[in-house]
Amino acid sequence: MKIIKAIKDATTFLELHTNQSSQQCKIEAEEIFMFVFGVNKSRMYSSDTDLVSDQHLGHIYQILNKRKENIPLSYLLKKHTFYKHNFYIDENVLIPRSETESVIDKLLYMGDKLFIEKNRCFFLDAGCGSGCVGITIANERPEWKVYLSDMYMSSLAVAKKNMEICKYKNVHLICADWLTAFRSVVFDFIFSNPPYIPLEDTRVEKRVFLNEPYSSLYSGEDGLDDTSFIDNEGDRWYVDEYGDKSYMWDYR
Repeated sequence: MKIIKAIKDATTFLELHTNQSSQQCKIEAEEIFMFVFGVNKSRMYSSDTDLVSDQHLGHIYQILNKRKENIPLSYLLKKHTFYKHNFYIDENVLIPRSETESVIDKLLYMGDKLFIEKNRCFFLDAGCGSGCVGITIANERPEWKVYLSDMYMSSLAVAKKNMEICKYKNVHLICADWLTAFRSVVFDFIFSNPPYIPLEDTRVEKRVFLNEPYSSLYSGEDGLDDTSFIDNEGDRWYVDEYGDKSYMWDYR
């Protein structure tokens, strides 16, 4: 079977077995083929005269059958594209959202203003998970000092792995429960994307609550336990020299 025909068949399989649009299914099928063949998109389509081997086809359908079971593709491929890089992702961390990716430019804009005022920017990504936000910021702004914190060692292990993406030595990993470890440290800019779903919320997609970390999704009866904790800690310990707090919350 030729590659284009195999991709079409895989797209049809995903259309039948996942709750996605035809376009999303095609993109996902291409991602699977690029992963299995170890090539980029242009190289893959330029090889259309090549036949897909039984071994490759078997690997492809192993992945497709897992997708049929509602396991997210990012967990199956152990990677997720965020901003300009492919980040390592596994079941210990939340899959980065496009909504979070769209916040990066605003973070850079706000941090640049602080850097002009203070000639520095100490940036904290609290509850960093995979580290995709903090590491992206560190790559875009090598003159900033970036700190990634998370209370779970399993999450920090993923973030540490992703530090290979970082081009500069301006990122530091810290194990901490939100802001509690930083009472004697002053940050210029704090970003966090805490869990915010109420425990009894039934609107969460099945593929999300069955696969992604419970602690990254749910936060008490009203969904505000972690947000309230962070805000209280921030009020108690962080005031910059102008008397203003520099928080930015990202709600998906």
